[in-house]
Amino acid sequence: MIDWVQFVDRLGCLPGTRHKLKPACSSERIHEAGARLGLLPEETRRMLLIFNGAELFVDAMPQFTLFGLSEIIQDCRKSTWFIDCYTPKWRLMMNRPLDFVIGITCYDGVFVVRDCKRICEWNNGEERWLSEDQSYEEWVEGLIKDGMNTAKELKGGIAGAR
Repeated sequence: MIDWVQFVDRLGCLPGTRHKLKPACSSERIHEAGARLGLLPEETRRMLLIFNGAELFVDAMPQFTLFGLSEIIQDCRKSTWFIDCYTPKWRLMMNRPLDFVIGITCYDGVFVVRDCKRICEWNNGEERWLSEDQSYEEWVEGLIKDGMNTAKELKGGIAGAR
């Protein structure tokens, strides 16, 4: 089980990185989304109670976007980058009625929770799975590791260009 408060604190301590987290989602909104989509995975519900979506490792653009829930259903007309907007489209397109889409990468990878507990990454461009099933813990550690590696590469590239 992930301590999402500790995750947020940890992000704040990573040198040379920026992150944008939205305020927590209400229990009522999580319940409403669950009534339409099916019970959201436990770790996703717990995350939403701490922050309702986030952009992680932001340079010119976020490396990872973790989806929250839309404020109102009309939000889906503006953007599909919400769990309750992207998930129904994904389920229909991929014929995977139990999946939840919880995020996207800057390189068009989609984070999908399968079986309400394991996360895989789908590459839209290549139309294939990029990663094996991971636990939430493995996935979070991978996000931080990949984000830090990219931040170091960007910093090195900028310094090397001077």
